[in-house]
Amino acid sequence: MLTDRSFHLARTLMAASMLLLGCSLAWFLHRTYREEETALSREVGFVFINTIRNIEGGLLDKLVFRRGHPPGVTEFPPMSKVFRSDSMKVMTFVSREGHALQTRDEKFEIRVNHTSTSERPINELQGSVSMFIALDTDSLWVDSTQVTADTVAFLQRLTKDFSSALAAAGIPVQHRISRMRAGEKTPPKQLMSGLYTDLANGERYGAELSRYELFLFKKMLPQILFALLLFGCMALAFFFVFRTLRTQRRLTALKTEFIQNISHELKTPIATMRVALEALRDFDALKNPGQTKEYLDISQLELQRLSLLVEKVLGIAHLERPGTTLATVHFDFRELTNEVLAALRPRFEQAGAHIELDISGADFQIKGDRLHLSGVLFNLLDNALKYGGEKPEIQVRLHATDEKITLRVQDNGPGIPEAFRSRIFETFFRIPSEAGHQVKGHGLGLSYAAKVVEQHGGKITLGDQPEQGAAFTVELNVF
Repeated sequence: MLTDRSFHLARTLMAASMLLLGCSLAWFLHRTYREEETALSREVGFVFINTIRNIEGGLLDKLVFRRGHPPGVTEFPPMSKVFRSDSMKVMTFVSREGHALQTRDEKFEIRVNHTSTSERPINELQGSVSMFIALDTDSLWVDSTQVTADTVAFLQRLTKDFSSALAAAGIPVQHRISRMRAGEKTPPKQLMSGLYTDLANGERYGAELSRYELFLFKKMLPQILFALLLFGCMALAFFFVFRTLRTQRRLTALKTEFIQNISHELKTPIATMRVALEALRDFDALKNPGQTKEYLDISQLELQRLSLLVEKVLGIAHLERPGTTLATVHFDFRELTNEVLAALRPRFEQAGAHIELDISGADFQIKGDRLHLSGVLFNLLDNALKYGGEKPEIQVRLHATDEKITLRVQDNGPGIPEAFRSRIFETFFRIPSEAGHQVKGHGLGLSYAAKVVEQHGGKITLGDQPEQGAAFTVELNVF
């Protein structure tokens, strides 16, 4: 049995599980994003370094092979071998005496020094591109204005070649080339990719990336879809589990209420018959025929109540059983209506109810289960009596045509709130109230009536809310 405590505990555990799963998936996507960001930085950095290397190699190739060997240049390997055999080469210019170049006439040599790949990341490089530019343009010993112009030209070429290289590599991200002077720090909060250090003047060049998030999200699309699918499946599974638990909780409450109500329904006639029998036995009621008849009539009425209650419970179980067939016979529905009204007359009189019967039509012959259809009439009239006003006024309309018979039962009670009209025919359902169920019942009457009418191929409906009371209409086809 599902208790309220178990239900709340299960709901809390499911909510905590969903929260934990959501946090785990968020951490997984965040970590994946950072890994993709790092991979993008390394890939772009590699392209950036290769771009500078190509520019540097072209300048060196032009300097050495097109302009001839400057005085004092030592033997130099082919450029293709220098730049393809090992990506980590550092090119410097020193004088014969080992110090920095001072004058144009000073003899110098080009040294290509090997640097181990373990000493520097693959997307970092050191070189002397400013020296190559100066030698190529003969501006090494000119004023700073010429040097600045050459540097700007180099940056423009680097930007153009780098953009082309990124497009060829299929990396559509926005970028710009950052130039940092010696001692200047990397711009904060920017994704820098690749770093080239010019040993001649200490300047550094880097690729600064921006608006790359959409590109990374596209690369992460499989992981994002997987996370959403997993979270959606778990949420859907928990939703169905929660709905099942809520249904079980409601059924448990209905079962408890049903047991309480039916126990009360059983105790009342039993207690009444016990009192009547004790009166017959202990108070010499047998000597008074009138009193004896009264006690016997009371006992008979209570036995009828018990019989109707048992028939109602058993009827619900019988009708819900697969393959159920009805014991159909031809009978007069108007005659059945009069019989049920006559059987309920003592209760109507006791409650001070006023019954208005209106019959129209000629032929009320119908083929159906007489016992179950009488139960439908009893339940509709019983509800009208129990839920009517202080002085119940019940209107019964019976109309017959060549195709169907229509029965309408209307009371003058408070009616059925709009929020519960769609559930009125559910098994065990009773309209809740702030003060609890003031009218004893077990929530089977209307459900039983609906199942019987459905078995007969008809329909039962709750009519539009009148000014006061509730109106039920039963339509049965004439077979």
